[in-house]
Amino acid sequence: MFLTVSNPGSRTGAFVGTQLFESTIEVDTSDPLLPFVYSGTITFTGTVPACYGEEEGTVIFHNEGTGDFVNGVATNHQTTVHKAGTLRVSADLDLFALTPGGPGIEGTNEITGEFSCNNRNRDLGHHGDRGSHHGHGRGHNGRS
Repeated sequence: MFLTVSNPGSRTGAFVGTQLFESTIEVDTSDPLLPFVYSGTITFTGTVPACYGEEEGTVIFHNEGTGDFVNGVATNHQTTVHKAGTLRVSADLDLFALTPGGPGIEGTNEITGEFSCNNRNRDLGHHGDRGSHHGHGRGHNGRS
C-alpha cells in the first residue's frame, strides 16, 4: 500500500522554526508490524542561529527512512539539497522518531548529525535538534 503525506511540525535547537514533511510511504500490509519505507522532502522555515543569527529563511532536505506503525518508530537520514532554500546550510542528519499510541498521535524526534555554514562545522551531538510532529493522513504516524 502506498500513502502520500504532507505533515507539518516544528524544530528547536540548531534549527528553530517550522517544517513541512512531504513524502510517499510504502507500507508492507502483509507484515503484522506494518513496516514502511519512505522518501521525500522537508522544507524547513526559520532560523539557524549558529549560521545566520535571527535571519529567517528556508532549508530544503531530502530524506529517506524506515519504520513500523505498530511500535510507532521511525528513523531517517536527512541531507540538504544543494543550492535549494534561502539559507545556505549543508547538513547530514539522522533522525529517530517515537510516536507511542499509533497513527495521528503527536510524538517527538531526536536529530543528530553535523551541519556547516560559513566554513564552520557544527556537531549536533547526542542531544541535537528536537522536533515535534503531528500525524496527518490516513494511517500515518507523522514523521519529520
